[in-house]
Parts: sequence; structure tokens; C-alpha cells
Amino acid sequence: MALFTDPKSVADELSPHLDIQGTDEAAVKQIVADALKSHRKTIDIIIPGVPKVDIGKTHRLFPDVAAASVGGNTCLLAGGAGTGKTEAAFALGALLQCPTIIVPRIGDASEVIGYNDSKGNFVDTADIHAAFKRDEKFVILFDELDQSEPEQCGSIHSWFGTWSRPGRARFANGDVFPVDHQKVHILAGCNTWGNGGSHGHVRNPLDAATRNRFAAKFEWDLDEDFERELLLALKAEPKWIDAVQKIRANITAAQIDHVWSMRDTQAYVCFRLMGWTHRKAVKFGSLAELGDHARTKALSGVKG
Repeated sequence: MALFTDPKSVADELSPHLDIQGTDEAAVKQIVADALKSHRKTIDIIIPGVPKVDIGKTHRLFPDVAAASVGGNTCLLAGGAGTGKTEAAFALGALLQCPTIIVPRIGDASEVIGYNDSKGNFVDTADIHAAFKRDEKFVILFDELDQSEPEQCGSIHSWFGTWSRPGRARFANGDVFPVDHQKVHILAGCNTWGNGGSHGHVRNPLDAATRNRFAAKFEWDLDEDFERELLLALKAEPKWIDAVQKIRANITAAQIDHVWSMRDTQAYVCFRLMGWTHRKAVKFGSLAELGDHARTKALSGVKG
């Protein structure tokens, strides 16, 4: 597939096929299709009081997440592995020009609220206390929330106020900070809606009290246009991206119990940039987990 970056490149490619005596209709259709596929959509996110910042390409739902969060709402992003939930948190931090803190699954409350060591000294395990103490804007993502220990999630319930009422963050040393959701932007990432599992994911259930803390909920599916833009920026050849997206479509159509995420696509592209052939990149990539029959179905009609 040719990559078109401006109208002139489209015209140059079309020109040899536009002959009054015999236009190559199939070639013209292919070029137009490639041009449309290469068209890079841009989104302007305008937030009062926030200077315009170029944060690059984002997931198609990111503008809605940004608007909800800046409006003072906590946001829950539920979607499969490798769909860009963590990237959305970093993008929000870049947009708001503030730090982003990523908190992995909560196995123990001390991982969030800190703890006092044997000498009585307070240990700020995730630098969250320090962020509150600076009294500056920041983004925090509670990642893999549905892999957290459900009873430990109660340690952050008080943090969640509403757009009109601040929450309160309590730490192990006794410090309590107000949580203004127009300054402290809370997101959470899950692979499920907290029901204990879904296709390809085994997770812990989240009780209604935890789920209800999030005002805005987004079904964060894989955005293939976003994936394509990221990979083109990494110098991937368009045909490589076509190949992996065809593999993903085959997996879905054949109902194969396997997830081909953006991480798998990035690994494939990395292998190709290393000089590996399509066959080798697939052999040692995500499809290595499949049996021969399922792998054959996944690769049906794929040209790398």
C-alpha cells in the first residue's frame, strides 16, 4: 500500500493511470482506497484555561476522557490488553502539562497510602503523598484495578468525591488531603467491568461500591486507526500493519481464543525492522501460543 501525505502525492500516483484511451479503473480504485487509508485525522482538544499542546495521535475516545476528567469526573477505562489505556493516562498528563502517576494493581492498601516502617518513619510507596503535598495538578491511573484485591480498594473510596464535592485522601501517617477532581485527575484501567472475567481475561470482581466511584465509564476497545498511526511513526511499512490487522480479523472471525493486542503488533513490527521475514516474525510472536490448526486459520489470506 502506498502512503499518501498530501493531495499532490495522490495526484502523482493517479496520473499514469488516467488515460483517455483506457483508464485503469482497478488501479485508480486501489490508489484512492490507499489515500483514504493514509489520511491522518487530527483532533483539536480545546479546554478553557489550558494552553494548546501537541500530544500527537490519540485513541478516538481520548477527547471524551479528557473532557470528562477536566470537568471534574473520575474515569474508568475498561478494555482488552494492550488497547492503550495507560497511554491515555500519559496523554492526559501531556495535555494538562502535569505529572502522571501509574499505580499497578492494589495488592495491599500500603501500596497507595504508604506505611510507617519499624522506626516510625513514613514511607511514601508510590510518591502519591508527595504529589498531594506539592499541591500541584497531577494525573493518577489505578491500572489493572480489576486485578486488585477487592477489599483493599476500599482504601481509596474516600478519594472519590464528585465534580461539585472534593474527596479526601487519607495516608498512613495521618495526613489527609482534599481531592479536587479538577486538579487531581483520577483514572482507572480494567480489562473487565469488574464482573470477575471476560473473554481472554481472568480477573477479580469489583464490588458495586468501587465501580460506583467512577462517574464516567468508557468501553476502551482497540482503535486500529490509532494503532496504524503509531506504527507508521515507528517507520513500519503499511503492508506490515495490513498483515497484522488481517490476522486479528481472522482470529475474531474464527472465534479463536486468543488476543492480538497492540503490543503484539508492535512486537511484530520490531521483528520486521530487525530484518526478520513475515514468517519468522509470526513464528516467534504472538501466534506461537496457538496450535497448528488455529495458527493456519489466523494466517489465512495474510500477506506480509
